[in-house]
Amino acid sequence: MIKYENITLKQRDHYKNHILILPGSTAPVQDHVYRIYDGNYHLEASIKDITNKMFCIDDTLTCIKPLSFDPTPSEEGEHQEKDLGLTYYGEMKEKYGISTHVSKTTANTKAQDGVSFQRPRPFKLDSLCTVYFKDYVMDVTESGSGMITPSLEFKYFRSSLDTGNENSPIEKFLTETLRFACGCLNRRRNGTIYFGIADEKPVGGITRRHGQIVGFPIIEVDIDSKIKYADELNEAKSKCFDSPLANSAAKECIKAPVFVKVAPSPDQVPLFVMEVDIEPDSRFCEGIIFKLDLSKICGKKQRPFLFVRDGPETKKIGTDAEELHFVDKLKEWDNKRKFEEERSVDRHWSDQNDHKYLAEKLCRKLCKTSNQIDSSLWPILISSKPPDALKSSLFTSLSFISSIPWCAVFDFDEESFRNGMCKHFFNSTQTTLTNGDIFRDVENNNILRERLKLPENNVLIFCNGRSEFRMPHLTKHEWKKEYSPNVKGAINFFQQKSVIPPGRTIAVFLLFATDFHGFLDIFGEMTTFFGSENIVLICEEIGVFQEFQRMALVQEIVEKEDIERNCVVGMTWEQTSTSINNLIGVDKQTVTSIPTSSGAPVTAELKFLESIDSLQLLSYSQCEDKTFEKLSDRQTFSRMKELKFYQGNRVEWWNFFFDGHVMERHCFRRLKSKVFDALSGEKADKISRIVPIFLHHEPGAGGSTLVRHVLWEFHKEFRCAIITKLEEKTALDILSLWRYKEKDIKYARPLLLLIDSIVEQKLELHDIHHLVTKESWKVDSHMRSPICVFLVCKRDETLNMPQRTLRQEVSENEYLLQKVEDGEKDWLTMKIQQLEDTSRDLGLTHFKGEYFISFMILHSDFKQDFLRDTIRSLMSRMEFEDKSFKLLAYVALIISFVSPPNGGAAIAIPVECCSEHMGFNSRMNNQSRNLSLWENHLEGPLKILLIIEAKENGSGKQIRMAHQNLAKAVIECIQSKYFKNDLASIATAFLDSDLLKTSSFAKKYLHRLCVEMLIRRKKEEYEDGENTKFSPLIESIISETKLYSKGANVLVKGFELMQDGFIAHQLARLHLHHKEYILAKEWAQKAVALDPKRSTFLHTFGCVYKHHFLNLKLWESTDKRKPDDPSTTDALDMALGALGHFQNASTCDKYEKNLLAYFDTLSTVNCIARFLCEIVNIGTPDVVHRYLTEDSYSPESTASWENYHSRLKALYDTAMGAVGVLDEHIYYSQCSYVSKYSHQQNEEHRNSRIIKKRLPDSFQDFVKFFCQRENTNDPPSYIRSDVLMDGWHRRCVVALHGKRLVDVFKIAFPKTEQIHESVHYKGNAKKNRKGEKPVPSDSLWRIQTHLKSIKDKSAEDCLTLIAVNLALAELKAAKQTSVSELYGYCLQIIRTERRGIALSMAYLYIVMFLWPQVKQVVAYDHTLMKEAMKFLFDEFRATKQRKPRGENELFKRENNIFQSIALFYLAKGRGLSSFSYHLSPLFLKRKQQEEMWESYQVREKLQLVRGYTRLKPNSGTISVIVDLKDFDIDEELELRNFKCRRPEMTERPISFYLGFSLSGPVVCYICPEETSMDQWQLASAYVDYSVFPEEKLRQLLKDIEKIKAKRIRRSEETDLLKDEAAINEALFRYESEEAIID
Repeated sequence: MIKYENITLKQRDHYKNHILILPGSTAPVQDHVYRIYDGNYHLEASIKDITNKMFCIDDTLTCIKPLSFDPTPSEEGEHQEKDLGLTYYGEMKEKYGISTHVSKTTANTKAQDGVSFQRPRPFKLDSLCTVYFKDYVMDVTESGSGMITPSLEFKYFRSSLDTGNENSPIEKFLTETLRFACGCLNRRRNGTIYFGIADEKPVGGITRRHGQIVGFPIIEVDIDSKIKYADELNEAKSKCFDSPLANSAAKECIKAPVFVKVAPSPDQVPLFVMEVDIEPDSRFCEGIIFKLDLSKICGKKQRPFLFVRDGPETKKIGTDAEELHFVDKLKEWDNKRKFEEERSVDRHWSDQNDHKYLAEKLCRKLCKTSNQIDSSLWPILISSKPPDALKSSLFTSLSFISSIPWCAVFDFDEESFRNGMCKHFFNSTQTTLTNGDIFRDVENNNILRERLKLPENNVLIFCNGRSEFRMPHLTKHEWKKEYSPNVKGAINFFQQKSVIPPGRTIAVFLLFATDFHGFLDIFGEMTTFFGSENIVLICEEIGVFQEFQRMALVQEIVEKEDIERNCVVGMTWEQTSTSINNLIGVDKQTVTSIPTSSGAPVTAELKFLESIDSLQLLSYSQCEDKTFEKLSDRQTFSRMKELKFYQGNRVEWWNFFFDGHVMERHCFRRLKSKVFDALSGEKADKISRIVPIFLHHEPGAGGSTLVRHVLWEFHKEFRCAIITKLEEKTALDILSLWRYKEKDIKYARPLLLLIDSIVEQKLELHDIHHLVTKESWKVDSHMRSPICVFLVCKRDETLNMPQRTLRQEVSENEYLLQKVEDGEKDWLTMKIQQLEDTSRDLGLTHFKGEYFISFMILHSDFKQDFLRDTIRSLMSRMEFEDKSFKLLAYVALIISFVSPPNGGAAIAIPVECCSEHMGFNSRMNNQSRNLSLWENHLEGPLKILLIIEAKENGSGKQIRMAHQNLAKAVIECIQSKYFKNDLASIATAFLDSDLLKTSSFAKKYLHRLCVEMLIRRKKEEYEDGENTKFSPLIESIISETKLYSKGANVLVKGFELMQDGFIAHQLARLHLHHKEYILAKEWAQKAVALDPKRSTFLHTFGCVYKHHFLNLKLWESTDKRKPDDPSTTDALDMALGALGHFQNASTCDKYEKNLLAYFDTLSTVNCIARFLCEIVNIGTPDVVHRYLTEDSYSPESTASWENYHSRLKALYDTAMGAVGVLDEHIYYSQCSYVSKYSHQQNEEHRNSRIIKKRLPDSFQDFVKFFCQRENTNDPPSYIRSDVLMDGWHRRCVVALHGKRLVDVFKIAFPKTEQIHESVHYKGNAKKNRKGEKPVPSDSLWRIQTHLKSIKDKSAEDCLTLIAVNLALAELKAAKQTSVSELYGYCLQIIRTERRGIALSMAYLYIVMFLWPQVKQVVAYDHTLMKEAMKFLFDEFRATKQRKPRGENELFKRENNIFQSIALFYLAKGRGLSSFSYHLSPLFLKRKQQEEMWESYQVREKLQLVRGYTRLKPNSGTISVIVDLKDFDIDEELELRNFKCRRPEMTERPISFYLGFSLSGPVVCYICPEETSMDQWQLASAYVDYSVFPEEKLRQLLKDIEKIKAKRIRRSEETDLLKDEAAINEALFRYESEEAIID
């Protein structure tokens, strides 16, 4: 015997909580093997010394207790049999409440023959805790007793292995198992059949004892592997009975083979006994007759037979009389079976403290056939009113309530909000509180469900009063009148298929006291609606339950059988809570703690955790509070978690808690170092409240695992959490977590927040960044350390290598490609062997790569050949018509062609959508309603390739591929010649499938996925990296078949199913692309009919008309058409129809202008003008021009065009209006992609770039048709009125390219490459000699002449005049209009205009003209200045509101940002010369902004402004204040717009360059801090030398000559040198005046 003192210290520590020694036989005749056993490992020793004691060590390692073993014979002359296996002793048994059978029982030694007996493995338990000993004899009889004690049947089986036929063992196993199973199922008796145990039949001349343990070898290769037996039985039991109902029941009742190891095993070949349990559960078998058809196994034709278990034999029913007798007995056996099931397990209470059986019953009721509560179920809680004594401990006594995602709660406590369940568990933003009136007269369940936000949120119904609303608690009769309709309406709502999927409800009733008013009625209602098998009633007091039962029976609410079967009575509430928490899953963190700045962790209260529902905390003690009874349990649990992870499930914190589960990726340490630097702030070169760190990864490369690995590394030092929602409340939650239980927040450590797979995204990440920064400054404006670090996991389809962006440094980024480094390959190779050992030790199938598909993809370095071969091998086992194969194809199709949103959750399909397709959706038989969820029975390849997991938000489960790369590989395999299915056929089959026709509410989400798959094309606006014309699915179909009609047919099928306008829109675009204009028009019309206000639909409708118009055959004709020709009017109708749709598209979106619609408006006007000039015979070009531009003129040839005149004459104004809007959004402001949290550059929007490139040519065409024929010197003779004359002047301005601001300055700077061209030009009014290029000022003067000649000037005329004079000032030309006059035009505009770009431009110019200068030209008006700045700031912000997310944008949306452009910069000079246009050559040459601002030319040109930064803690913003005291003005101006990077949140003096934009004055560039105050003062105060006396100027020039001779100069001397040119220019003024006088 191995004694305790002989065990090494290492062994003692390893087995400190376990029985150390197991006794063998007491007969000292031979060496016996004794084992120290923990469920997985053994220590072995041979001994001869016999002792009568064994030792047990408890968990303190100090108390060693002897357990006596008395071998004294009993009165019958036999030894007493005592179970001295691994049974805990004393207080250990009290603690765990149950004996653990992990070894053989002490053997009985019969004196006469020395036979040792062995007890079998307990029924339905696994083999981990059982070991058989060779040649021992099973100490049980084969007949069994009753229906619960199993009947046994032994089969030697080893002889079947020696036949040489590899199919013989499998066929023998299946035949015997199914025959025995059929007998047990028909007799409704539990049974177990054993293979590897002798059955008295002599084999090879050797006779063995009946029940003698022999075993048979299993070598883990090919046909002999355990998985082969399991797979073959699984397939056979679902097809070898004569009816689908019987096959389905057999599948539930015939369990998988269990393999028990036999020791010792000779020659190192493992021996096993294979056992199959049969449990004819009445839920599945009631009323079913099982007939076995063995022909489906052996291949020989046989008719189905009945088998019935009769005592120790399985009897074949061969005659009709026997079969008739069997049928008569079947009902009796069914009833007896149900009775014995209830008596054995479903006892509803016990006079003794029978916690074990009550816990088993509770588990059975809540978990059905599993050992955990299924997340596919939608739990509903119904609570009676708890007594006051219980309310004080409600939170601890019923802690399980907070751990279950209840979809609805029916609360009968009117004080619940004040001191009941509502206060403790449901008082959060995720719970809708109601008295039930919203459930009365519900017209549309889907609308109400969306209003309640189910299943993401839940609802609590006050069923009997609500004290805070003065609604009293009523007695039964009053309750029925007042509250019953509301409550019953709620029950009726939740039992609808569109609300909760059929068969997936579990209703839990908590009965506290004898206040049953309404509670009894609800119990009956729910039993009726949801079925008694989905109801569980829990009650602590037996007396309370008995009274409830009595009243229920008296009132005939339910049957007694239903109550007793579905109740658990007698457990304390603490025991109930503990039991249910265990059922929820071992991953549940019971206590959440977080680190503090002092280093000590603090407990986070439940209320606090519920309040920060947008964050998922990583606890300081994550995984540490899980206890294991034995070390073996811990090891098994660890290995199962590891295997689950490598099979493709999401990584869990357990995988980091246990060593060796997760590989350290090659970039892990770099990423960890960057995160640490950000958290510590040691290497930060600037103060930032939020520090983003980015991991860019390719799909399936392991990015999510890597960032969680980093999070785990820091969770002991910093507060770590995962952001699950992006909404306004998220910023407040972040600050709440940062401040929680910190005494002094200035010492609080920053948070580490992971952003990956966001479930709910109402805001963008940069919005959260801004909100957190803003709110943090409200808390503490003087903090110098970061509040949090965002670890952003960004998924990129194609990952480019690092690029530096304007606002994001390369150091903030890390990259993870689908590539494995050499060191990682070594680790993976080693892990293969470990997984093989783990699988064998756990008694699972032998390790095969296909069963750990996610791991093997990584090990193969993501090679496509491996993936393709593996998928082909797996799918070759499946039939194409099989529903499992189709489900796999549909899931792969969705995941392949629907890209998840940026930073959003991975794409998955709700399980409930697949239920009708799979056919296991809550099967109900005639006698009972029993649940059988299909997702619990995945087999073969489906189980390998698909992952069933809980939804990330809400009740239920979802289904996805085990690895990202699998989806496309599956589709490619189906498309291959092996299956001969094209992509269009797969998509069409999916659109015809039951998945999209389910009655479940989840159908809405699946429809959105489907629409996304059909319509969403790739665009750079979505950060896709490429632009496609149609969705990847449609483009792939067209590319594969070379027929666009195939893609169109798929879209048509989708539209017929979902009637979605976006699908119709794509069909219109597809037909338009292939010039099928009639079909395109039909589908565009359908799209507009479904959503008349959708700008993109209207624009496409216009494009159809426009392209059809441009492709008419009349364009090919050389002869002009008459105006009254039908083909002419039809074409004109088509063109004007296109124009009308473009105009509607331009104005229907109040959030964003459809710039393409405006551009197409202009181009369509040009097309119509060209049509009138070239195709229609109206007259000469002058006639057409006059017709289009003069309201009162119509040629005689157009007499039949009365309906067209007004629309054709409006073309000019229509086009000019479109050009004005385009200028505003292209040249005055910029739409670009948000770049702070984007991998791509911060570049201009693609549409803006396209329009900016095409607009000049299009506008030139417009000028050609409408203005170019004007003689800009002399008006036509027919122009006599002032109105016509003003129109002529305006068209002359357009013809001279002076209408638009951008064109005016193109005239001023015709060669933008010549930087100094305008600087050195001395413009005098000189006419050009013939043949010379025009002087820019000449064109500008001509434009100015026309503008001044307009008698009734419009706002646009005045603004154009101002622009022309600003251009003349840039050229330093003469004939400029005075600033005062231009300022007067601005005042006139703000008095007459109410809104629009003209008013904004007027205010912009007012700000420019009023800006304080050393020599003020316009008298400063502070009130008007503040008014103008406020108007510009508010107007721009109002017009650039972000469009709210639409349903079609939940997956992809354009994440754009609008910024105003600084049109002018403040320059050195006076009057108009103090402004410099932003597109002048000086600012265009340098590509980098920093280089431009720091260039010598810019410093010489622009004026530096003096100011200081000011913080606004209440708003968390910073602004720049310009003090006007230097200009003798006792006021200050606040600048809130920044074109540069915002300054640090500190108050300090700064100097900056100033710009003027439509959003107001803009801080364009802040000079570096190292600039000295003297330098800054000299630079900020422009010296106007024109006011200096001549003597002073000459003296300054002499000083400059002296300074030039110096080698070392002071800074002020250097600045004076820079002013030499200005001094010479001022002196030249004096000399010129003297020359004139002379």
